[in-house]
Amino acid sequence: MKNKIGCNTILTNPAGDEVLYTIADYERLLKEYTIYSEWIGALEFSHVTRITPREAEVIGQRAREYGFDTWSIHSEHFNVGDTLDSYLEIQKHEAEVCAALGCQVMVCHLPNLRPYVDFARDVEVIGRVAELTRRNGVRLAVETCVWPLFEVIDGVWHLSYQPKQKRPVEEYLRLQGRFRHMFKPGNEWMIEEAQRNVDENWEKLLAKCQG
Repeated sequence: MKNKIGCNTILTNPAGDEVLYTIADYERLLKEYTIYSEWIGALEFSHVTRITPREAEVIGQRAREYGFDTWSIHSEHFNVGDTLDSYLEIQKHEAEVCAALGCQVMVCHLPNLRPYVDFARDVEVIGRVAELTRRNGVRLAVETCVWPLFEVIDGVWHLSYQPKQKRPVEEYLRLQGRFRHMFKPGNEWMIEEAQRNVDENWEKLLAKCQG
């Protein structure tokens, strides 16, 4: 994705009072975005409350077929008066959708609860949302080194996070339905190949960060 940008998926001309951001809307959006595939490399998905994890698998696969990387989702925030339980329930759904899309990042707004400033409460909320993402493989993407975290500053490579113990790629693959074919009898070589590729890329990254 060299010299390409990330882009949010937004409906620019919604039709009337129809329910928005369904699987049909996303499939139409992805097809429209192929016009700009020369410039767009990664996609962020907003408003995913109306799609199921199974539909998200289909959308993620379609995006990758078009050459886009499913990078992140931007989760919903709630209005004044909503409860913490309702907020966490929707975050749970969106974490499941995030994993099904094959995204690596879930961007969250804190709920609009009164009092607006409550540091202890907000830290607890962040921790509970982080646990939801861990359950759905977003953290596993980093701990298996499938999606390592690093920065390049002024041409110098820096490793942002190094797992204390690398977890097998199989753990990450098993959580996502789009990889279910890899676990069928006779396809063991696919998992072995995936592990080999991850290991090779990880060693190359370590060399760059230590050089």
